[in-house]
Order: sequence, then C-alpha cells, then structure tokens
Amino acid sequence: MSVQYQTCFGLIDTARSPVHPKGSCHLAWKVLKGKFEPKLVATMQQLKAEFYSKSMSRNKDLDTYSHELERVQQRLEEVGVSISDQDLINKILCTLPKEYENT
Repeated sequence: MSVQYQTCFGLIDTARSPVHPKGSCHLAWKVLKGKFEPKLVATMQQLKAEFYSKSMSRNKDLDTYSHELERVQQRLEEVGVSISDQDLINKILCTLPKEYENT
C-alpha cells in the first residue's frame, strides 16, 4: 500500500463523525491544519514581536497599516494566541504618527 493511499484513507477515517459517516471536508481540513500547521514557540514569539513592534510610518496609509496589524492578529489566532479587537484598536491608536494627534 502506498504512502499516499495510506494518508488519504487515514484522513478520510479521521474525518468521519456520527453526523457525517462518509466524512466531512471541514473536519478533514481541521485535521490536516492541526497536523501540518507550525505551532512552534518561535513562530508565536516572532508573530508577537511583529505585532508589538509595528508602528505606522508617515508615508503609510492608515488602511494599509490597520490591515497589516489585522493580518498579524489573525496569524496569532491561528497559532493559539488571542489578541482582542480592543487591544488591536489600542495598538493602532497608540502608534499613529504625530500628524494624527488632535491639536
């Protein structure tokens, strides 16, 4: 039996449930993601450092900057680290350039 055959049918077996006796694509994806997605401490630390060290430069658009932070927030969620939306908003507001200050 080939490795590909064993992998495919092993995945199908793990993706079965009482609700989906023939298998569930969602469950199969969850199993694959859990098996192959890196969840290393180094990855978490790198993403945390990226999130907390980011600041908006003067030549960067606010939408672009907030999108970059949201993406890092999503990637952190994927490796099990939660950054609340309120923390994200605070990060954006606290790292805006001086031009955004209310004078």
